[in-house]
Amino acid sequence: MSESPEQTAAPEQKPKKVMKIADIGGRMRYGNPFPGDVRITHPTSADIQKAIDDGHLIDLPFSGNQEALFHQWCAASNGGQNRAKFVEEATRWHAGRIAYLVKNIDPRPLGIRPDNTIHDGQHRIIAAEFRGDTEVEVEIA
Repeated sequence: MSESPEQTAAPEQKPKKVMKIADIGGRMRYGNPFPGDVRITHPTSADIQKAIDDGHLIDLPFSGNQEALFHQWCAASNGGQNRAKFVEEATRWHAGRIAYLVKNIDPRPLGIRPDNTIHDGQHRIIAAEFRGDTEVEVEIA
C-alpha cells in the first residue's frame, strides 16, 4: 500500500536568514514577578564575565523551566519576600546561562517574528553580543 503525498510531504520549513545583531529590534528581556522594570534580573557584562571566571555555566534552558526556576528563586528569597535576594539569585542564574552559551555556542537559529522581535533566543543573542558576534542566524516565525 502506498502512502499519499500528504503523508510523505516534508514539514514546511520556516524561512531562515542571517541578520546583523543590530538589526534585531525589540529584544524581549526576561523579567521578574515584581512590578517595575522587567530588566531588573538582566545580568551586566561584569556578571556574565564573573560567571565565566567562576565556572558558573548553566546548561539548563530557560524555556520550559521557568516555573521551577521561579520557585527556586522564591525559596532562596523567603518566598519572594526578600526582593534583593530574589533579584540576586535570578540574575546569577541568567548570567550563568549566558556564560554557558558564550562558551558553548548553540547552533539553533534565533526565533524572530516578522517585525524582527525575538520570541526564542534571548540568552543566545546576549551571549552572541558578549562574544562580539555581529551576525546571527534567525528563523522567522
